[in-house]
Amino acid sequence: MGDMNAKIGWEEIYKQQAGSHSLHNESNLNGIRLINFAASKGMVISSTSFPRKNIHEETWVSPDMATYNQIDYVMIDGRHRSNVMDVRTFRGANIDSDHYLVGATLRARISKVKNIEEARRKKFNVGALKEDSSQKFKDCVWNNLRVEEGEDLSGMWRSLRDELERIAEDVMGVERQEQTKTWFDYKCQKATNKKNTAYKKMQQSRGTRSTAEQYRAMRRAEKRIHKKKKKEWKKKELEILEAARDRNETRKFYNKVNIGRKGFMPRTTLCRAKDGELLSEPGKVLRRWKEHFEELYHPEIPLERLVREVQLAVEKLNRNKAPGEDGIPAELLKDAGDHLAEQLQKVIHKVWVTERMPEDWTVGLICPIHKKGDQMEYCDRLATLFGQMRHTHQGGSCCTGWKGGEDQEGRDCAGWTVLTRTHK
Repeated sequence: MGDMNAKIGWEEIYKQQAGSHSLHNESNLNGIRLINFAASKGMVISSTSFPRKNIHEETWVSPDMATYNQIDYVMIDGRHRSNVMDVRTFRGANIDSDHYLVGATLRARISKVKNIEEARRKKFNVGALKEDSSQKFKDCVWNNLRVEEGEDLSGMWRSLRDELERIAEDVMGVERQEQTKTWFDYKCQKATNKKNTAYKKMQQSRGTRSTAEQYRAMRRAEKRIHKKKKKEWKKKELEILEAARDRNETRKFYNKVNIGRKGFMPRTTLCRAKDGELLSEPGKVLRRWKEHFEELYHPEIPLERLVREVQLAVEKLNRNKAPGEDGIPAELLKDAGDHLAEQLQKVIHKVWVTERMPEDWTVGLICPIHKKGDQMEYCDRLATLFGQMRHTHQGGSCCTGWKGGEDQEGRDCAGWTVLTRTHK
């Protein structure tokens, strides 16, 4: 609880909820209200339960640095009172505020989950296909891409995918990930360090006139440098936008514009059930995804696909779209020529004969795109990125249902494996 102007004293009657190690001797009216609130909710005030020096109990300082109060507190449920090991003020944290940072040390059992980083998918330089590399790419596909019909279905698909990726990497190369450069550089960091040093000197001297004036001067200098650097950075970004417009690089131009317009988007892992109930448990969230996709996808099982149908499906694919889990963009399929369609038709034909699909085709990346309304709702606010081969197999139409699949965690959306990723 912060900034309630609540002062808690050493009164014996309040020790059960507030302890006896407060900065103040007597509780004011707001302090009594805070204690009553804690008692009504079965909570305790941990900030006043540990002996500390006064400088580590003060949470607010007046502008003239002559008056110090303790008006920010850490509260916890009484059942977990023993989990709080320590509470103190950290005066060295400079946040340009008249309040100090309050930190608590907690003792709790937290499960250790080892995060395994996934291998990054290669992003091919598809822009090179507009130049002389387009014909070279077609020739390499014609000479090297072959699918053996005697292999199993997954083997046929993997050999086709791996060979296509190898040819694309040899012909057009892989795009390097550009590091995002911001306006905060070495000079900005140096100015911030000088300001923080002056702040610590002011704290150690308890706010003398000279140290306070030196800190204010350093803060003004920091703001001036930051403002100048940010203005220069914005000017450079506008020059890059103008150059992209003059060269008619439409895709690059709008990418830069969208990056500048996009603000902070919090990551949402919760969702709502049909009746509006908030779901937070992973199992319930996964079952909600299953309900959503069972309503969204309708089975439409076509007959055997001919080569011409595969070619038409490839032509319907849109360029400059995000690839699915296989990492193959639509540009590779559209510019590979008719030979790729012939080899792909062999894989699709075996899908209809065996009534099975390659494992990679059952994986979709679900990217919630929040626009308006409640972010916990799914309908009409998400995009599902399936592999381009899956769309070709479906003739470029919307997703068909895939029957089967038990109610298992991670494989629970009407038979599709679902990987959720949130836009940042």
